[in-house]
Amino acid sequence: MRGGGSRLYGSNTRLVLAMALHRVGQFGEARKTLAAAILSFDWKATQTRNHDVWICHLLRREAEGQVISNLAAFRRGEYRPQDNDERVALLAGQLASCEFEGLQGAAARLYSDAFAAEPK
Repeated sequence: MRGGGSRLYGSNTRLVLAMALHRVGQFGEARKTLAAAILSFDWKATQTRNHDVWICHLLRREAEGQVISNLAAFRRGEYRPQDNDERVALLAGQLASCEFEGLQGAAARLYSDAFAAEPK
């Protein structure tokens, strides 16, 4: 999943890898891989032109649900990330959702909160 074949399906491969890493207990690496996969893709609804892109959207949501165990509580405002890896994974996933749904104001707030929590 990390070799030359990983370039064939771009973000899809990284999303599957993030789920696999999480399943074998490499939680930090899974969060980093998930965040990298999410940040490397254009999640705007206008980009969903074929089934491959829809599969990527589905894989992202599945990976978020598996890798980010407190995702639902975070979305309800009942959970705060415990470390930067988790913060970046949550931020990336929420930004992707905001992009898809056209919620740029919410995305801007997420960026602001992330920079306030970790200026570096």
